[in-house]
Amino acid sequence: TVSKSSLDARTRILVNGIGDHLTEAGRLKKIESLCNHVRQHPKAKGVAVKKGGITRLLRILERTEDRNVEYETREALALLGYTPPVSAQGIRLLTIDGGGVRGLVALEVLRRIEEEAGQPIHELFDYICGVSTGAILAVLIGAHQQSIDECEKLYRQLSTEIFSQTTFQGAKGLFMKSSYYDSDAWTTILKKNMGEMSLIETARDVDACKLCL
Repeated sequence: TVSKSSLDARTRILVNGIGDHLTEAGRLKKIESLCNHVRQHPKAKGVAVKKGGITRLLRILERTEDRNVEYETREALALLGYTPPVSAQGIRLLTIDGGGVRGLVALEVLRRIEEEAGQPIHELFDYICGVSTGAILAVLIGAHQQSIDECEKLYRQLSTEIFSQTTFQGAKGLFMKSSYYDSDAWTTILKKNMGEMSLIETARDVDACKLCL
């Protein structure tokens, strides 16, 4: 077990280490170390913020010309709780309900919005919230910036392979695995189409929507 004093000392060293004296490669390594440290020890976030971590990272983000440093810096800022200001007047919020195959209705509504606005959905909103299958759409649209047609294709695949089970199969799964639908098939399909990217990594892309799942 790491003592609080040791943890705080390590945090201060990592924050102080991301100064202006480093090369881009050295800066990237230091920021990666800070990110890993905060992931392993979430309580270190408070010390990092108090010691000027956000200010240092914002200065790096403003000056760097290295794309990898930019991505890592945005992720580090997100880990420390920093949220950049929105580009419009107020937060543009989209919520998508679940409901199995009824999600196709939500997709049709989103398609009409795109047609009227002349822009893809991920450019029209700052924050996308999704529940159940709506969370899948939120990630596909907000993080992966997939088109409505691509989302519909995946959704129909989900409908065929998962939502078509009988009531008896659902009840059995709920009793045996605490899951009404086939969670193994669900996981396989999602990993194939959405990859292994963690939610915090979406902060790397300045154009990605914030997500609430």
